[in-house]
Amino acid sequence: MRFRLRFLTALLLWCSLTAVADEATLVSVATVTESRQAPQIWAPGNVISRADSSIAAENSGVLLQVLEVGTRVEQGQELARLKQREWQLQRQRDEAEVKRLQARLAFSQRQLERTQRLSASQSEARFRLDELQMEYDVLEQEIALAQAALASTEYRLQRSVIRAPFAGIVAARQRQPGEYVNAGDSVVRLVSVQQLELSVRAPVDVQAYVQAGDAVQVRRANGELLDSQVRAVIPVGDERSRMLEVRVALPQGFVVGQGLSVALPQGPAQMVKTIPRDALVLRQDAVYVYRLTDGKAERLVVQPGEGEAERIAITGPLQVGDQVIIRGAERLRPGQAVRTS
Repeated sequence: MRFRLRFLTALLLWCSLTAVADEATLVSVATVTESRQAPQIWAPGNVISRADSSIAAENSGVLLQVLEVGTRVEQGQELARLKQREWQLQRQRDEAEVKRLQARLAFSQRQLERTQRLSASQSEARFRLDELQMEYDVLEQEIALAQAALASTEYRLQRSVIRAPFAGIVAARQRQPGEYVNAGDSVVRLVSVQQLELSVRAPVDVQAYVQAGDAVQVRRANGELLDSQVRAVIPVGDERSRMLEVRVALPQGFVVGQGLSVALPQGPAQMVKTIPRDALVLRQDAVYVYRLTDGKAERLVVQPGEGEAERIAITGPLQVGDQVIIRGAERLRPGQAVRTS
């Protein structure tokens, strides 16, 4: 009888311990670490293209054709074309003038050669030689001027076709076919979608803590983060707003005009305690974390600080090396038994 009683008691105790073990919640934990981190400010910015130009006409004339908005072009491809008939006629006149002067020069050269043969025996021929030499030299200069005029006409004829100075997309038609444009008038807006960057307006104080080449984080409107780097800091602030411009490099895939934010340092770096963002339990009254202590969940109030990648700085009773719960913390109660995976 006593043996049966002891056996039943042991069996009940084993069942109780098994039930307690089964009730312990399965969680994942991470370690509180220490790192150097600077206070940051999230500065808004807009995606811009480093190549965004209003392409102008170099000649005056009537537009014959202009590419449609949205057309993608390569460097050197035709964007628009002016009426060329006037310049074609001018080229014909210039070519004829060059040929006329060359014919006169050839005749002058023959006269000069004949007179040179006679100049040795006749004083009058020597005087005529000087006169012919002067005419020959003048004709050479007139031909040079005529050839320069022809080259200028050729240049303007080529420039009656407006070509893309870089690869991009036609973002706007600023003149329509059939319109008369003057030299210097904008015809199309061409934007490169492969040379994008983020233009950020930031307080002038950040200049002391950020420079070209620094790694920064960019945040999309949906909260997604991506790593990037500062391309340039323009150290010229606005007198009224006390803001300066920071340029941040961007990969392809963004849209010109899209709004993003970038985290910029606004103070010297300091040693701070950091935990994974997933360890935070956000409530209306406070922000909590659960520390793993002797197999139980201990709830602690913390104050979150600046974030960097997947970790965030905190202040509170946590110590470096403590284990905090990052999976399953939302369902825990203070003092609840937990077990790690």
